[in-house]
Amino acid sequence: MKKILFLSLLLSISMFLPAWAGWETVTVDSDAYNVGVYSSIALDSSNYPHISYQYSTSSDLRYAKWNGTSWSASTITSAGSVGYYSSIAIDSGNNPHISYYDLTNKDLKYAKWTGTSWSTYTVDSVDEVGPWTSIALDSNDYPHISYQDYTNSDLKYAKWTGTSWSTTTVDTDGGSYTSIATTRIFLIEAFLLL
Repeated sequence: MKKILFLSLLLSISMFLPAWAGWETVTVDSDAYNVGVYSSIALDSSNYPHISYQYSTSSDLRYAKWNGTSWSASTITSAGSVGYYSSIAIDSGNNPHISYYDLTNKDLKYAKWTGTSWSTYTVDSVDEVGPWTSIALDSNDYPHISYQDYTNSDLKYAKWTGTSWSTTTVDTDGGSYTSIATTRIFLIEAFLLL
């Protein structure tokens, strides 16, 4: 069965289930105005979707997940104007990791579910950094994030080393619309020069 899940009018996803029975529309989170902006989706080991997005009425970072029978949605952080350009990845324990841009502080931020609560971190705060984030996890479940240094129009890359964040400039010409993926062997980045 394929399903299309809509998070307001802006988000649609498809999920593969064993037998095709047509299309079904489901509301994941709703409000009269602007739920589902800057959305990203990832599947866990049970092929259940997890979605990060911004609730733009109050500029909060939100998270929704399907548990097999119902959707649950919650606010990760509402500290300032956050949740822009969110990107989500799911680790080997089915825990979500989210990168996002904090517009209030103009920083790249990172949130992860510890199993009992959300922890948020500042990854990079030098100049105005963090738009166009993309996150991927390596075989150790360490996050790797591509993003834009808006001040200098650079493509930047951040990784968790196991003890701290390491950031570097990858390219000094663009950095918009980044995308990142990891394998056990190497890191792949793609970006659009503007």
